Amino acid sequence: MSNVGRYLDLARTVPRLGLGCLARYALHRTRLRTGAYTRTTPPLSWSEISRNGVESPQVHFGTPSEANLDKVDSQSRSRLLENAERIVSGELQYFSSRWLKRPADWRSNPFNGHSTPLDHWSSLQDFSQEQGDIKWIWEPNRFDWATTLGRAWFATGD
Repeated sequence: MSNVGRYLDLARTVPRLGLGCLARYALHRTRLRTGAYTRTTPPLSWSEISRNGVESPQVHFGTPSEANLDKVDSQSRSRLLENAERIVSGELQYFSSRWLKRPADWRSNPFNGHSTPLDHWSSLQDFSQEQGDIKWIWEPNRFDWATTLGRAWFATGD
């Protein structure tokens, strides 16, 4: 693309996204290029995490018998339990809509099995021919599935 084409794209993009959004994106790209993310959020091993004294918060959610489960309509409860069963059976829901077989490796693309290197997240490409779109790799690591399993346990005690 010529420089003129890039400037035209920029001229069309600024009004649509706004200067604030573009400024945040520019800051993000600068942090990526300078390695700021790697310095401020270095990866830690499990032994380093426990050595640093990171503790789980003590939270009490109650028990299934304390929940007002009679207020949950049967259709919602049924859908929740169906989704939990699919997760337990080896599927994950991507982007709240598409069910796919859970990849064997948490760093792999569910479509082609390509696994990303064990590098800092900021050094990974957003897209490549081998890897595909990084969003497909990162989606299971958002742990939406854990919330579904927790809600199902709360609803059934199982």
